[in-house]
Amino acid sequence: MRQVTKLSAMAAAVILCLTAMASAQSVEDAVAASTRGDYTTAVRLLRSLAEQGNAEAQGSLGGYYANGLGVSQDYSEAMRWYRKAAEQGNTMAQVGLGNGYASGSGVPKNFTEAYKWYRRAAEQGIAAAQFNLGILLAWDQGTSKEHIEAVSWFRKAANQGLAHAQYSLGQMYAIGRGVPQDFAETVKWYRKAAEQGLVEAQGSLGAMYSLGNGTTQDYAESIKWYRKAAEQGFVDAQLSLGRMYTFGGAIPQDFVQAHMWFNLAAANGNQEAVKNRDHTAKFMTPAQLTEAQKLAREWKPKTPSGPWEKFAQTGAANPFDQFDPPKVAAPPKAHAGAAPTLSVKPVATTPSSTIDVAGNVSSKGRITSLQIDGTDVPLQSGGGFSVRRGIPLGESVIRLVATDEWGQSAEAMVKVTRITASTETTLASLSPGHLNGKSRPNAIALIIGIEHYKSAPPAEFAENDARRFYDYATNALGVPASRVKLLTGADAQRVDVEAAILTWLKPQVVKGQSEVFVFFSGHGLASDDGKDLYLLPQDGNRALLDRSALRRKELIDMIVDSGAKSATLFLDTCYSGGTRGKDTLISSARPILVAAKEQAVPPNVTILAAAGNDQLSSSLPQAKHGLFSYFLMKGLEGEAAGSDRTITAAKLEAYLAGKMPSEAAKLGRTQTPQLIGDGNRVISSW
Repeated sequence: MRQVTKLSAMAAAVILCLTAMASAQSVEDAVAASTRGDYTTAVRLLRSLAEQGNAEAQGSLGGYYANGLGVSQDYSEAMRWYRKAAEQGNTMAQVGLGNGYASGSGVPKNFTEAYKWYRRAAEQGIAAAQFNLGILLAWDQGTSKEHIEAVSWFRKAANQGLAHAQYSLGQMYAIGRGVPQDFAETVKWYRKAAEQGLVEAQGSLGAMYSLGNGTTQDYAESIKWYRKAAEQGFVDAQLSLGRMYTFGGAIPQDFVQAHMWFNLAAANGNQEAVKNRDHTAKFMTPAQLTEAQKLAREWKPKTPSGPWEKFAQTGAANPFDQFDPPKVAAPPKAHAGAAPTLSVKPVATTPSSTIDVAGNVSSKGRITSLQIDGTDVPLQSGGGFSVRRGIPLGESVIRLVATDEWGQSAEAMVKVTRITASTETTLASLSPGHLNGKSRPNAIALIIGIEHYKSAPPAEFAENDARRFYDYATNALGVPASRVKLLTGADAQRVDVEAAILTWLKPQVVKGQSEVFVFFSGHGLASDDGKDLYLLPQDGNRALLDRSALRRKELIDMIVDSGAKSATLFLDTCYSGGTRGKDTLISSARPILVAAKEQAVPPNVTILAAAGNDQLSSSLPQAKHGLFSYFLMKGLEGEAAGSDRTITAAKLEAYLAGKMPSEAAKLGRTQTPQLIGDGNRVISSW
């Protein structure tokens, strides 16, 4: 706390100015000697007056001994001269004597004596004495009466403008000690002290704005006050400012600045800053890391602009000049009871950059403090608390410590994991009953879905696609339920599919009138030269395509030969050798995917396929459907229609092209629907 080089000359000048009873010539000579740095002469002149019983000279001489100006620093001698002057009513000496007893400098530590001498000066309006008296009375183990008196003395000194008293009064309001808890009052007094340059007040005011306690939550104001304190070397504010730069929001996210502030706080022994610095470094490039370290090396604290000079000019004693502020302590009072109980609500894994740390503290005694990662947190009436704080990506451990009036503590740890925000689109549920298309009494629909193959990897959700499409066939397409056939799993082997076409579908076709719809969800493959395209039945063998798979051209020819008016095929498959998952249908050693060649189709045939022949067909795990199948069915709910209440193949293809590529890109794939044949084919109307 002592600033010897800067304050010593000022202290000497103030000491000399207070020797009002000394002879004018001696005082002038002493002032002149002090001004030119000749403290030895100043001490000699003052000693002469002091030995004659001059109280002001005695008190001033005590100050010279306390500060080691013109004499060797000697607290015992300082206390001897302070006592002589204090007993004559000199207020500066009374404060100095109280400081000695409070800190045990030059005399045994004795809080009773400190209280006595502080009070004598405080009652004469000396702000420093009023503040120090408040410190003695505000201790954790004091009585309610003592705390109320402490608030009274803090307020007297604060009203005179003493920044430390203003800050202390704000603290009393924050914890509800000696006054009802009132965060608005806390903010008011913190601000008064902060505007005078007191770093503790600046840092605390930043926290109040960050939490929105006693004021509207304002991150810009929070950053402003954190920065003022951080730039003066206040470690807690450096840590907080680093967190602000880490998470961004009120200021742009800047890992370089975050690392620099964490590094500065870490250099002062803050372990939380060490962890945050090292975690932030994981997200930085080598160049950014070098820049941050350079900024930390070159950083210099700004000179604090404290209130000392103002009070020195008014003749008030500065308790921080002679001695450090008293660190009040006392033997613990006898007590009974268990340690506090601290409960914290669990925090789920979250993609959010902020979380609410909430819980409750209970104790048989009074809770004097609650800290989260070393930062004081206000308690609500009843012991509850809730604080919003930022968290970095990855796992964080938050430490909470509650302490009661007897010094007993309870500790809790909260682990929270922040994950990257999901890129998944929120998908609406399928609703096949949303649209009832015009009835097609002669239409026929064959629906095939194969997920689990005898000798191939699974086609995710393919059977789910087929079962759900059944309802769209009867609703949107208007096919009578009696003319819809569903084949899935082991019931969709090659012989089953061919039998369904030749013995079930073909006999029901009304030549020139029946519209045939085929939906297939499963695997497809192309021949090695890409000329033939196959649909893989449940028992299909990839090595024996000609003998075990369904050639797409032959399937179309069987339907056309039946005399159908038209055939529309919805094929959620691909021919490139890939699957909906991570497996492949071709040898893993093959260096490229097969580029299948598209085949011409008869004029009354329309095909809407899930992907280009050199692309992969994907699934949508969140919908539990194939990507193509899901959006095909959403389109058949009317989303693909225009104002004429009609869905054509071209409209459906355009709708799919607007939905599928972006979802496929999230999977690291390229997938666009393909329309082959007549785009004017009416799929549904109502």
